[in-house]
Amino acid sequence: MDWVAFRDAARRGMQPGKPLQDPLKLTRVAVGMLIATVVGYLLHDPEQQLLVVVGAFLGTIAAVMPHNRSRIAATLATSAAQIAAAGLGVLVSGNWALILAAVFVLFLVSGLLRAVAIGISMRLTVVTIVFLAFAEISAELTASAGQVVAFFAAGFAIMNLAQLLPPYESQHSAQRGAVAGFYRAIASGGAGDSALLAADRSLALLRWSSHRELDRLTQLVVRGEEIGQLMRALGNRADDESARWQEASARQLVAIASAVSRARTSGFPLAVAWPGEPSSELQRAVARAVDAATRLAAGEQVAPASDERHTPSSFELIADELRWGSPILHHALRLAIVCVVAQVAGMAVGSWLGSAAFLAGHGFWVVVAAALIVFPDYGSTFARGIGRSLGTVAGAVAGVALSFLPYVPALHAVVLLLLFCGYLAFRSCGQPYTMFWVVAWIGSLTPGPLGATTRGLDTIIGCLLAFAAYLLAPTWHRRLLTERLAEWAEATTRQIDALVLLWAADDETHRLAAGHAVVRTRLTALEFTAAARGARLEPRDRHGRWENDALDPAIDAVTSVRRQIAALSALAPAWNTEERTAVTSRIEAASRDLDAIAQAPVSAAQPGDAEGTTSEDTTAALGRLRDAVAALETLVAAQTPAR
Repeated sequence: MDWVAFRDAARRGMQPGKPLQDPLKLTRVAVGMLIATVVGYLLHDPEQQLLVVVGAFLGTIAAVMPHNRSRIAATLATSAAQIAAAGLGVLVSGNWALILAAVFVLFLVSGLLRAVAIGISMRLTVVTIVFLAFAEISAELTASAGQVVAFFAAGFAIMNLAQLLPPYESQHSAQRGAVAGFYRAIASGGAGDSALLAADRSLALLRWSSHRELDRLTQLVVRGEEIGQLMRALGNRADDESARWQEASARQLVAIASAVSRARTSGFPLAVAWPGEPSSELQRAVARAVDAATRLAAGEQVAPASDERHTPSSFELIADELRWGSPILHHALRLAIVCVVAQVAGMAVGSWLGSAAFLAGHGFWVVVAAALIVFPDYGSTFARGIGRSLGTVAGAVAGVALSFLPYVPALHAVVLLLLFCGYLAFRSCGQPYTMFWVVAWIGSLTPGPLGATTRGLDTIIGCLLAFAAYLLAPTWHRRLLTERLAEWAEATTRQIDALVLLWAADDETHRLAAGHAVVRTRLTALEFTAAARGARLEPRDRHGRWENDALDPAIDAVTSVRRQIAALSALAPAWNTEERTAVTSRIEAASRDLDAIAQAPVSAAQPGDAEGTTSEDTTAALGRLRDAVAALETLVAAQTPAR
């Protein structure tokens, strides 16, 4: 056990965030819960009150999770799915072979959906938990199956009606926010790859929708990618004039981002304040691209988006993960298996302790804890698990203390509402602070201390199972880095080949091939960068191939290669035949270095390798990567126009 990594994970898990994020959203759900609490109180039946309030709470989860469609539509769709899951759970209650098989499949799909969008993955996780909870708990309820689902749905109905309160979001607000974030990333001078991927995926989720606004946003992303390439080429010139052009471009990009996110063009500066007349073809290209993006943001009519820079669909992203070396597939399998084991463990503990010490039908809380902790990487799994465990213990203690208050229905309703408001205020602060209020709230749903102690014990068991699952079947990103680097190098080599063909013959076929190659290179670069950053949070591996001191240089080199290739792509239209031939010849040196990285065999580290040192094959790969960077930087510097 690497106690240094464990200690660092604990520190990250306890690091508090900012409370009261998005107060307008919180106000809507607070109003919904207030109404649900009052309705539950007026029913004068503890079981019916519980169903209504829990339905409203889960409606809150549906409302506050990230969404790619309108807030109202996303909340309604998720609520409907949870109500259907509850009804299905009641119907199959007692058939544990079928229930566990369904839970395995649903959690497997939920894990795979992380490749598409975390928000969609989390929504399916919640729906699966609802199905499992009602499959187990319905046998302990006195109401009929129809009444159980009806009162549960009433809580959702109240929370969905609360979503109709102002302020209202305009259509496609999630997509506009993603595109605006991309433009801000370009303006800041960063690589913008993550922001570009987020914008692409947000639009891809609505690929089958035909809407002029979606076409406009897609064209803005295309323009933004072009502007990013031109800005990188401009950044290679270390002179005052280029710096002024960069500053003017960045100011306009921020203005475009603001206009896109607001969906309003009033007061939008159509005339860009350029520092003067462009003195080079590069400056003219920057001005044309930024002016075109400005007109798009101002409402210029656009043609339907072409498939030139086709981004992978949801099905393609999932299909790409269906290979044994995929960390997402490993995560999905680990999540599905540990959740099935967690349910069996929860029921076994409840049976062993008996109803006097453990609420019957509540073993599913072990699954809730495990499902919300198991992540694809060590750092997130342990940081969330430690924070969640500590918050749960504190919340259980608070719940037990509150259970000694006299059970007066009105007082009980007020306590539930106050605890829910505490959850809303601190849900953005991190796992320990969220779990304190959630466990105290859940523990107070039923009279007596059993609710808090049952929830607390189940959560601790779920956390331990999640830790054990990761340690027994880990995904060590440090051991995958060489493979990820080779995948990126191969994709980059193919991108260079596609660009060379495009420069030789600029036609639709070659543009499509180059566009697809660029998308593939971007995805593999992001995968390598994510793996390298995840590896930094992992324990040191005595027989690993990468040490921490090699991670940042590798990330910087990959970023530099992509930056220089983007700069060449931006400069290509200004080349004459002689310059194009010279670039094509000289870029082959970088291509050979990258191809050597891609073709290098992945050898296992030797037992005799010195601990704390980077292995020879990793050192060789970094050396070739530095050579490729040097070759591309020299080439771009030679091709950057002086005027």
